[in-house]
Amino acid sequence: MSRLFRAGTHLLCVGLMGIHLAFFGWLAYHRGNLFNDPFALWEDVLRVYPKQPRALYSLGYLYNEKKDFDKSLSYYLKAVECDPHYAEALNNIGLIYARRWETEKSIEYFQKSIDAVPREISYCNLGRAYMNLKQYPDALATFDRAIALDPSSALGYTLRGRPWYEREGLLSSAPELRSGVRALSRLL
Repeated sequence: MSRLFRAGTHLLCVGLMGIHLAFFGWLAYHRGNLFNDPFALWEDVLRVYPKQPRALYSLGYLYNEKKDFDKSLSYYLKAVECDPHYAEALNNIGLIYARRWETEKSIEYFQKSIDAVPREISYCNLGRAYMNLKQYPDALATFDRAIALDPSSALGYTLRGRPWYEREGLLSSAPELRSGVRALSRLL
């Protein structure tokens, strides 16, 4: 009887291990499918960690890529709610408001992004917003700060030439535009 009991126990253990392998194999397959769909992946992260700023930002970014700016904005705002110093989310909120021609709001969020982490791109976006309001001295000062952060910034130099062009014409903007072309050629 002891031998029969051992054989039965052995079969039971093998059966349970088989069930475990099948279950965990199915689970691994299911989890692997999440990596094929970025929306599903980040939504799954949010299901487990509902206040994870990176997941909220990533969903906002994905909706932004699909041109669903309302959903994108809502996810960016949630990310900033969880992390008020999330510079990328703050900058992208500013871009959405700029796209909607809500320039004052865009300036507010670009400034918050700069306060969180001063980056060349945020200064360039802030300068563009000042350009939309025709506040050329503020735009020039902002582009100067962008260039100070990244002296090889082709974008900063090129944008710095725009206020001169809009105010005084092509000839006065030529030195700034040449600097932008030189900076760009160094990158290539």
